[in-house]
Amino acid sequence: MAHSMDDEIDSETLQAQMDLSMSFAHNLVTSWLQSTQVAQPHPGISDAERILEEELRRPPR
Repeated sequence: MAHSMDDEIDSETLQAQMDLSMSFAHNLVTSWLQSTQVAQPHPGISDAERILEEELRRPPR
């Protein structure tokens, strides 16, 4: 089976999707833990998530 140029994997998009999935998984797991067991999130996490979501909205190059 021959692959065309359209079938190439965009590594930036793949990494962004993996990061977002890991964030969702982390949020799910922390929701299972008692609030005393959960470490305080890093203040930059919300900014990173916002930037990631902005990047995912952009069309691939």
